[in-house]
Amino acid sequence: MKKINLLFICVILTSLSTIAQVTYAKPEDFKNIKKRPLVVENMELNEKSVESLEKKISKTSNTEKKEKYKLELENYKKFVNDFNTYVKSTVKTYFNLNSEIIFKSTSEIKELLKAKSTKYTLLYYSESTSNRTDQYGFKYFPNLTIPTLNYTRAESGKIKVDYSFFMPYTGQRDRDEIKEEDFILSFTLMKNHIEEIEKTGEKKYSFRKYLEDQAKKNMPQLNNQTLIINKNQIHNGSSIESINEAYNGKVLAVSEDEINASIKNKKDAIIGVIFAYDILIGGIGPLSAARISCLKTFINTKTGMVYTCIGTEYGQTNDQFFRTNQFKKYTNE
Repeated sequence: MKKINLLFICVILTSLSTIAQVTYAKPEDFKNIKKRPLVVENMELNEKSVESLEKKISKTSNTEKKEKYKLELENYKKFVNDFNTYVKSTVKTYFNLNSEIIFKSTSEIKELLKAKSTKYTLLYYSESTSNRTDQYGFKYFPNLTIPTLNYTRAESGKIKVDYSFFMPYTGQRDRDEIKEEDFILSFTLMKNHIEEIEKTGEKKYSFRKYLEDQAKKNMPQLNNQTLIINKNQIHNGSSIESINEAYNGKVLAVSEDEINASIKNKKDAIIGVIFAYDILIGGIGPLSAARISCLKTFINTKTGMVYTCIGTEYGQTNDQFFRTNQFKKYTNE
C-alpha cells in the first residue's frame, strides 16, 4: 500500500506545543478575540536544535549518517523559511478576522504567553503529538505528530488555547515540506468554522463536528458534480474506474500540483481533502500502537463549502485513502 505522510512534521521546530484540536473559547468570546490586534508568529530557528545537528555532522565519520544529518538540517531550515513566507502571503487575505495584523518572533510570542497579555490575539504554529513516556523514561511514538495552527488570546495560555486547528493535507510529499496551499485551505476553513461557531452559539464546537454538520446539509448538492482526488490517495482495493462506476457524476484522479492549482487560483472545483482529527493510542498488555485517524471530505476550493465527511467511525474507513464504496454513499444521499 502506498505510504502517505500527512505532513506530520516532527523536526524540532519550536517549544510551543499543543495536544489536541480544540475550541475552548465560548462563542461570545470571539467578538473580543477578533477585536484585538493579531500577532502572527514569525518562526525562529531553534538554535539548540541547529547546534545539535551541526555537532552530529562534524563528529560522525559515517558518510551515510553525515548526509542524513545534513539533509535534516537543510530541510528544517527550509521549513522555517517556507512557513514564514507562506503565512505572510496568505493570512491577510484568507484569515482577515482581525483588522490589525502584526508579525512577531517565536520568542516574542512566548513572552506574551508567559506574561498573559490581555492586549493581543495570537496565531502561532505547534505540533500536536502522541508522545507517551513510561516509568523507565522510554518514549513511545515520538515521531507521530500533526501540524497545528493556534488562534488564541495570549492570556489563555498554551494548554487551553481558544481555538486550534489541524492543518489539512492534499497529497503525498516529504514529511518536512509545507506549501502555500496548506495555509490557504487552512485559513479558509478556520474562518468558516469560527463564523459558524458565532452563528450557532454552540459551545466546544469542534472542527470535526463542523465537518459532520456541513456534510449532512450539503451532501445532496454533490450529485452529478465533477470531483477531483489525488491519484495517490486511491486505496489499492479501488480504482478510478470502479469509483466512477459507483458515482453518478465524474471523478478525476490528478496530481497534487493540479489540486494545489485549484486551491491557489480559487477555482470553482470540488476536491478531496484528508483531515487528521485524532491520534489514537491503544494496545493489549505491554504492546501498544498509535495511528492518525482521518476524515475524508470533499470541499469547494472557491468557497470552502464542505460536502462530505467520511471516516468518523473507527476502523479502516478512517485511514488516508478513498474507497469505491464511499462514492456510492455520495450518490445515494
